[in-house]
Amino acid sequence: MRFLYYLKVALVSIEALIITVMLLLFFFFIVEVNALAKSLSFNEELIKFLMLLPVGVVVWVFNQSRELVFSDAQQAKVIVNWPDYWQLKVHINISIIYAIIFCVFAILPWISKLGLSTGTGLILFTGSLFGTLVVAASIYFAKISINELFLFENS
Repeated sequence: MRFLYYLKVALVSIEALIITVMLLLFFFFIVEVNALAKSLSFNEELIKFLMLLPVGVVVWVFNQSRELVFSDAQQAKVIVNWPDYWQLKVHINISIIYAIIFCVFAILPWISKLGLSTGTGLILFTGSLFGTLVVAASIYFAKISINELFLFENS
């Protein structure tokens, strides 16, 4: 049952949709994306910093994922003893897995010398940038929701 829940959370998500769109662009529209990538002019200094943005977001996601449960000792005790805690943990684990996948996608154009001047590099980088931002937003909103629950419970 838990395996099926992992599968559901992983496959029915915005992150999975982003990867699907990346694959569709790569397999069906690579010629058009190559033409777009060649027509764009990028500042090399800006690209160096832009390439690090998804990595920074992933580091933030790791930190916030830990703080999602363990920000406060009493809050952590309540969350861990919650009967549906395993579902929260599944969502956190899948978010971390997607964050790692998108981080690898973001780094590939940089280390393989593809850069953003090729269609493949452009698809990988822009898809990974959107993907890491979606993962970060989901972790952020989950943290807000948990904090709201504890705030209303204590008042």
